[in-house]
Amino acid sequence: MPSQDLIEGLKYAMSRGDTLDKAMMTFYNSGYPKAEVEEAASELKSQSQVAPVMPVSIGAPTQQPTPHSQFSQVAQAPTSSPTTAQTAVKAPAPVYQSFPPAQSYSPSARESETTGRIIIVLLVMMLILLFGILLSIFVFRSQLSEFLTGLLK
Repeated sequence: MPSQDLIEGLKYAMSRGDTLDKAMMTFYNSGYPKAEVEEAASELKSQSQVAPVMPVSIGAPTQQPTPHSQFSQVAQAPTSSPTTAQTAVKAPAPVYQSFPPAQSYSPSARESETTGRIIIVLLVMMLILLFGILLSIFVFRSQLSEFLTGLLK
Protein backbone atom coordinates (compact mmCIF):
# COMPACT_ATOMS: atom_id res chain seq x y z
CA MET A 1 0.00 0.00 0.00
CA PRO A 2 1.56 3.33 -1.02
CA SER A 3 1.77 6.14 1.48
CA GLN A 4 -1.08 8.60 1.58
CA ASP A 5 1.45 11.41 1.07
CA LEU A 6 2.38 10.04 -2.34
CA ILE A 7 -1.25 9.77 -3.41
CA GLU A 8 -2.03 13.28 -2.16
CA GLY A 9 1.08 14.63 -3.87
CA LEU A 10 0.05 13.09 -7.17
CA LYS A 11 -3.49 14.49 -6.75
CA TYR A 12 -2.07 17.93 -6.02
CA ALA A 13 0.21 17.86 -9.06
CA MET A 14 -2.68 16.80 -11.28
CA SER A 15 -4.91 19.55 -9.85
CA ARG A 16 -2.25 22.07 -10.90
CA GLY A 17 -2.52 20.79 -14.45
CA ASP A 18 0.38 18.32 -14.61
CA THR A 19 -0.14 14.96 -16.25
CA LEU A 20 0.11 11.83 -14.15
CA ASP A 21 3.33 10.85 -15.95
CA LYS A 22 4.93 14.21 -15.23
CA ALA A 23 3.88 14.04 -11.57
CA MET A 24 5.32 10.53 -11.31
CA MET A 25 8.58 11.70 -12.88
CA THR A 26 8.80 14.47 -10.30
CA PHE A 27 8.52 11.92 -7.51
CA TYR A 28 11.11 9.67 -9.18
CA ASN A 29 13.52 12.59 -9.38
CA SER A 30 12.86 13.40 -5.73
CA GLY A 31 14.15 9.98 -4.73
CA TYR A 32 10.97 8.02 -4.14
CA PRO A 33 11.17 4.32 -5.06
CA LYS A 34 9.71 3.59 -8.48
CA ALA A 35 7.53 0.75 -7.19
CA GLU A 36 5.88 2.96 -4.55
CA VAL A 37 5.21 5.77 -7.03
CA GLU A 38 3.70 3.37 -9.57
CA GLU A 39 1.57 1.76 -6.88
CA ALA A 40 0.35 5.20 -5.75
CA ALA A 41 -0.45 6.08 -9.37
CA SER A 42 -2.46 2.90 -9.88
CA GLU A 43 -4.26 3.56 -6.58
CA LEU A 44 -5.00 7.09 -7.76
CA LYS A 45 -6.32 5.80 -11.08
CA SER A 46 -8.65 3.40 -9.28
CA GLN A 47 -9.84 6.21 -6.98
CA SER A 48 -10.40 8.57 -9.90
CA GLN A 49 -12.73 6.04 -11.51
CA VAL A 50 -14.84 6.12 -8.36
CA ALA A 51 -14.67 9.85 -7.60
CA PRO A 52 -13.21 12.80 -9.48
CA VAL A 53 -9.89 14.18 -8.24
CA MET A 54 -10.41 17.34 -6.27
CA PRO A 55 -7.66 19.94 -5.92
CA VAL A 56 -5.72 19.68 -2.70
CA SER A 57 -5.11 22.93 -0.89
CA ILE A 58 -1.93 23.36 1.07
CA GLY A 59 -1.66 26.14 3.62
CA ALA A 60 -4.34 28.78 3.82
CA PRO A 61 -7.60 28.03 2.04
CA THR A 62 -7.98 29.76 -1.28
CA GLN A 63 -11.12 30.71 -3.13
CA GLN A 64 -11.90 28.67 -6.20
CA PRO A 65 -13.32 30.63 -9.13
CA THR A 66 -17.00 30.10 -9.67
CA PRO A 67 -18.48 29.51 -13.10
CA HIS A 68 -20.55 32.68 -12.77
CA SER A 69 -17.70 34.98 -11.87
CA GLN A 70 -17.54 38.57 -12.97
CA PHE A 71 -14.97 37.66 -15.64
CA SER A 72 -17.09 35.24 -17.62
CA GLN A 73 -19.55 36.44 -20.19
CA VAL A 74 -22.11 34.22 -21.86
CA ALA A 75 -23.36 35.22 -25.29
CA GLN A 76 -26.26 33.43 -26.91
CA ALA A 77 -27.89 33.74 -30.29
CA PRO A 78 -31.47 35.00 -30.44
CA THR A 79 -34.01 32.59 -29.00
CA SER A 80 -35.80 32.34 -32.35
CA SER A 81 -33.31 29.70 -33.54
CA PRO A 82 -32.29 27.49 -30.60
CA THR A 83 -30.18 25.23 -32.84
CA THR A 84 -27.66 28.02 -33.49
CA ALA A 85 -27.23 29.03 -29.84
CA GLN A 86 -23.58 29.36 -29.00
CA THR A 87 -21.90 29.97 -25.70
CA ALA A 88 -18.66 31.95 -25.62
CA VAL A 89 -16.63 32.45 -22.48
CA LYS A 90 -13.97 35.10 -22.37
CA ALA A 91 -10.84 34.27 -20.44
CA PRO A 92 -10.00 36.74 -17.69
CA ALA A 93 -7.17 39.14 -18.42
CA PRO A 94 -3.97 38.33 -16.53
CA VAL A 95 -3.46 40.30 -13.37
CA TYR A 96 0.08 41.52 -12.78
CA GLN A 97 1.23 42.32 -9.30
CA SER A 98 3.97 44.83 -8.72
CA PHE A 99 6.38 44.16 -5.91
CA PRO A 100 8.13 46.78 -3.80
CA PRO A 101 11.79 47.43 -4.64
CA ALA A 102 14.30 45.14 -2.98
CA GLN A 103 16.29 48.03 -1.55
CA SER A 104 14.97 50.65 0.78
CA TYR A 105 15.58 54.23 -0.28
CA SER A 106 14.93 55.82 3.09
CA PRO A 107 17.52 58.24 4.55
CA SER A 108 18.34 55.83 7.38
CA ALA A 109 19.25 53.10 4.86
CA ARG A 110 21.60 55.48 3.02
CA GLU A 111 23.20 56.56 6.30
CA SER A 112 23.82 52.98 7.39
CA GLU A 113 25.26 52.19 3.93
CA THR A 114 27.61 55.19 4.18
CA THR A 115 28.60 54.24 7.72
CA GLY A 116 29.36 50.70 6.59
CA ARG A 117 31.61 51.99 3.79
CA ILE A 118 33.50 54.27 6.18
CA ILE A 119 34.11 51.36 8.54
CA ILE A 120 35.39 49.21 5.67
CA VAL A 121 37.79 51.94 4.51
CA LEU A 122 39.13 52.41 8.06
CA LEU A 123 39.65 48.66 8.51
CA VAL A 124 41.51 48.41 5.19
CA MET A 125 43.76 51.32 6.17
CA MET A 126 44.51 49.68 9.54
CA LEU A 127 45.33 46.42 7.78
CA ILE A 128 47.77 48.16 5.43
CA LEU A 129 49.39 49.94 8.41
CA LEU A 130 49.81 46.67 10.32
CA PHE A 131 51.36 44.96 7.27
CA GLY A 132 53.77 47.90 6.98
CA ILE A 133 54.76 47.58 10.63
CA LEU A 134 55.28 43.83 10.25
CA LEU A 135 57.40 44.32 7.15
CA SER A 136 59.54 46.98 8.84
CA ILE A 137 60.12 44.65 11.80
CA PHE A 138 61.51 41.98 9.46
CA VAL A 139 63.60 44.43 7.45
CA PHE A 140 65.07 46.31 10.42
CA ARG A 141 65.25 43.32 12.76
CA SER A 142 68.90 43.80 13.82
CA GLN A 143 68.59 47.58 14.36
CA LEU A 144 65.38 47.10 16.35
CA SER A 145 67.04 44.44 18.48
CA GLU A 146 70.03 46.77 19.26
CA PHE A 147 67.68 49.64 20.06
CA LEU A 148 65.58 47.58 22.49
CA THR A 149 68.64 46.10 24.28
CA GLY A 150 70.05 49.63 24.61
CA LEU A 151 66.83 50.78 26.31
CA LEU A 152 66.90 47.92 28.82
CA LYS A 153 70.55 48.53 29.97
